[in-house]
Amino acid sequence: MENTLVPWTTEYYPNDVADTRHGCEKVYFLLNSLDDLSDAPKGSTALAHALRNNNINTTDLLHWNNHQLQTGPYLRWTRPRSERHQLDADSLLRLACENGDVQKVQLALDRGAKIDGASKNNLQGGPYDPPLCIAVAQNHASVASYLLERKAKVMKPNLLKLTPLVIAVQHNFLESAKVLLSKKAKTSKKSPGGYTPLMVACSRGYEEMVRVLLKSGSSLEIATKEGQTALVMSCQNGHVEIVKLLLLREVDVSCALREQNKPTKKLPIHFACINGEMLNVREILKRTIKNDEDNYLSLEFSMLKEHMLTCTKMEGCSPLCLAAMKGHAKAVALLLELEGLVQRMVELRDEKKHRTPLMWAARNGHLLVVKLLLEKNANVLTRDVDGLDAVTLAADFGQVDIIRAFDRHKELKKRMKEENNLARSRGNDSRGSSC
Repeated sequence: MENTLVPWTTEYYPNDVADTRHGCEKVYFLLNSLDDLSDAPKGSTALAHALRNNNINTTDLLHWNNHQLQTGPYLRWTRPRSERHQLDADSLLRLACENGDVQKVQLALDRGAKIDGASKNNLQGGPYDPPLCIAVAQNHASVASYLLERKAKVMKPNLLKLTPLVIAVQHNFLESAKVLLSKKAKTSKKSPGGYTPLMVACSRGYEEMVRVLLKSGSSLEIATKEGQTALVMSCQNGHVEIVKLLLLREVDVSCALREQNKPTKKLPIHFACINGEMLNVREILKRTIKNDEDNYLSLEFSMLKEHMLTCTKMEGCSPLCLAAMKGHAKAVALLLELEGLVQRMVELRDEKKHRTPLMWAARNGHLLVVKLLLEKNANVLTRDVDGLDAVTLAADFGQVDIIRAFDRHKELKKRMKEENNLARSRGNDSRGSSC
């Protein structure tokens, strides 16, 4: 019976025993006559048998009061007489919204169905999701439009506290979202998890949905309790085109996010470096540098310096440290192109283990990152909180290629030092002979 098109069949008693509690009465509903009940399973009801054999449908149930009691199989109804018609109309409305049938929706509403569904305090057929949420979840934009024309509440959430707009965005249903936005659905209303519709679209990479929401005036600066904005979620998930869209809207890339009222800066550049999408890193850097130029700030006191030398509570790392830790070589190379900040970034340690980017890259076996950092004269002898240097970390975790790279780098530095000493001694000899 659960697979039938009659959603309220669970209201009937499977053993065909009428409920005689206070407020209920035995009410019989005439079913179509059955020629033979011999094939029915033992203990099954006439209703179950009729449904299995397609001898009854939604229309038959809705027009129960038009039939006369005659000899034949009956259905015993145990709800008060005053509730039966309303229950049937509401059920038809939900079924019509799920199937996208506008005519049946109109019929149910004309019969008195509640357009916004049953509340938790209403035991008559409820609680259940509002019809608008049911229609949006199935992407029936025409049904949603009709319900809104009949004054359905556009912000009425379902039982999971999700508004129709959030439901449409979660499923990337553009047409339904446009219908809801045309009726002034609030784009700032958050889901129980603290996400606005724009955040949901940005985190999932729905580019066209993001365009629609931005056109409707969605706020870019709203953040979750953890401090994540739409831009941060786009960077975290590597959605390049969405990052570009948000940056074109002049979103704030320097807004320091907060956790539990403590200033723990988490900038979009940190999330971009964690993901390792080089294009996102480049776009964020371009915007940051542009803001510096527009404000006529020197590099010594610039926003760029603050961004690149900030360690966050996200593993206590700076952007370069995060990129090196995750092994994103292209992002590391891009960060190392920032003139005037390279030496500071290379030497900056994280707040937990006091490890430099080189130490993290060596520990995790990211050979290309190690080579890039060594080219920038990263200090191999720096020790972390446990007294371990980069070579020891590489050895402890069995990073053979990293150890070889350190050996080659050591030999190269020794050779360069010898050549410099030789050149210096030759210079001194030439000056002495001239004297």
